[in-house]
Amino acid sequence: MRIRIQIQRVAAIARLSAVDIVRQPVFLLFVVTCTSLTTLLPLLLVHQFGEEGKMVRDSALAFHFIFGLAVTSFAAGTTLAREVALGTAATVLSKPVSRDAFFLAKFLGIAAVAIVFSICQSMATHISHVVALASRHHRYLLAAPLIPALGLCVAGLINYTTRRPFVSSAFLCTAGALAIAFGGLAFAHSAAMEWRLIPANALIAAALVVLSGILISLSTRLRIVPATAIGTALLFVGLVSDFAVGRFADSSIFAYLLYVMIPNWQHFWVTDGLSGGGVVPWSYVGQVVVYAALYLAGTLSLGIIAFRFADAA
Repeated sequence: MRIRIQIQRVAAIARLSAVDIVRQPVFLLFVVTCTSLTTLLPLLLVHQFGEEGKMVRDSALAFHFIFGLAVTSFAAGTTLAREVALGTAATVLSKPVSRDAFFLAKFLGIAAVAIVFSICQSMATHISHVVALASRHHRYLLAAPLIPALGLCVAGLINYTTRRPFVSSAFLCTAGALAIAFGGLAFAHSAAMEWRLIPANALIAAALVVLSGILISLSTRLRIVPATAIGTALLFVGLVSDFAVGRFADSSIFAYLLYVMIPNWQHFWVTDGLSGGGVVPWSYVGQVVVYAALYLAGTLSLGIIAFRFADAA
């Protein structure tokens, strides 16, 4: 019974954290900007570089990664660092909620937001790729960049008529517009759908969850700006860790330990595997998810220890 009550408390804090992030105008700005730029890619990129749709696909996945870093950084600073600075965390911790449960609940809220963002961006990636492949024969597909704008217009109408909050309504309407467009394209242009993009987007979503764990652990001791700076540095260092550190791992114990400690983001970035009609096997996705889970467990353990001795007042 006690465990069940604790789980309910964690779930409630996580849900409130996720809702609070979604209601922030900055989060809406990131989602709308990312999905709008993604749907605009077929109109902006005219060179194929040997494979039709490759530039659009790779650019959309890059947007997913970079804007995902911005979303998780903002979410970590909003849910933990800001609450600690304002003293609201101390109010919650004065209730029968342990620091460990509070920290894990905040991480789950951020992870949920990162996954929702990834779902929206995955739909935008598929829409953009279909437009890049089929717009020559179906000119009406060039209206795809209007999808996020349509969601904002509907949210504005809802806000005007019902006085409901614009930001949360705009996010739901934008996500709904993307879902309707994605479903319509899957039905009308099933031959142009690239379902092999799903594993690639799933891997990036897993990377964003790991980034969420790193950033919220850093937020226990740092403000949002230095935490984001360190998280960004870890992202770029992890992308080149195979070349910068991995080649010395066999000959140096220091290089080996550094190589193990730095997250290897190349495991999550599989655009080369999609070239030439390649497919990323789900078995590989499973292996990377296990790696992400183990790395995340270690990161969150360090974050819990840091938060236990942090000043939440």
